[in-house]
Amino acid sequence: MTTREEVYKLYTDYVQSYREWSRRVGLKERDFGVEMTRIAEIFYDFDGGEFSGEFRTWTYDFIDKLEKYAQPFGVDIGYDVNGKHVLLVAALSTNDTKYHVNALGRLGHQMFASIGDDTFDFEQLGLHYLRKSRLREVTEDEWNDIAQLLRNGLVYLEIDLMNKLSNIDTVMNNIEHKIKTEALTDCVEFMRPLVEYHYDNAVELYEKLVELQPRNEYIRKLNETLFVEGFDTFYKFMIDRERSIHPLLVITYNLKKNIALAESEY
Repeated sequence: MTTREEVYKLYTDYVQSYREWSRRVGLKERDFGVEMTRIAEIFYDFDGGEFSGEFRTWTYDFIDKLEKYAQPFGVDIGYDVNGKHVLLVAALSTNDTKYHVNALGRLGHQMFASIGDDTFDFEQLGLHYLRKSRLREVTEDEWNDIAQLLRNGLVYLEIDLMNKLSNIDTVMNNIEHKIKTEALTDCVEFMRPLVEYHYDNAVELYEKLVELQPRNEYIRKLNETLFVEGFDTFYKFMIDRERSIHPLLVITYNLKKNIALAESEY
């Protein structure tokens, strides 16, 4: 036989256990923003710029791949791309209560509607669940029914917590590995067509300036750089050494400026 007081004790135990579950699950997160921001800084031109926009497209695509890997393990990916700053946090989800609700049966839907409300009336929950208007109408079997549902819910909370915590370190390490070993290479290949397009434009400007002023001082300086060694060499130089596409932007700007000066002399 289960009394109302015993059921209430089970109810408070469940609420406390669920809040502890939420607390411990919520502590399991890892910030990968630094790694992603390093990549963003390579391809940043200016807010709203062509390169920044293309990088943003790549970022969403890459994060989508991370989400497909992480979600089956109950891990959420939080992110935001703001210019050359990327926020990327992986954390155990505390929002997926579907299985917790199911473990409590029909009682779960009513409990989880107000589980965070400290003023919630347990007795009203019981009456609503049992479709009764007065506590004296509740039978021992009905209290037993609620008690069993709460016991089931407590067991599931314990099992779910153990499962989540046992997997999380491996999942987080795998996400970190993907970011550190795949992200930059993937991004470099994604950005290649756009960078090459601008490199080819710069080559056309270079050739125009050579035609206008073969002995131009800036041409002499460019001939001493990897810019004249071809796109692949120059792209690798920007990624590996400069960690920025700014050399290409600066070259393009200076070529245009020198062409304008040369044309003004005619």
